[in-house]
Amino acid sequence: MLAVDALDQVVSERSELAEQWAEAANWPKWRQEITHLRDLLDPPIPPQEEALFVSDITLPWNRAFLPLSNGRS
Repeated sequence: MLAVDALDQVVSERSELAEQWAEAANWPKWRQEITHLRDLLDPPIPPQEEALFVSDITLPWNRAFLPLSNGRS
């Protein structure tokens, strides 16, 4: 995405704009705003903590295949 690439260039180490802002007192706020804008344009993908498929869950449509707990068959 062109806008995201432009923001990445603005905050890169080679950017003169970033160098000038780094000298300003409110540089952290500027950097935070750039990061926020970039995240709006290209949201980060959160890490996947759980497996996509879980084999040991009980779903309503597979209850017929589960053994009954009261001894009936």
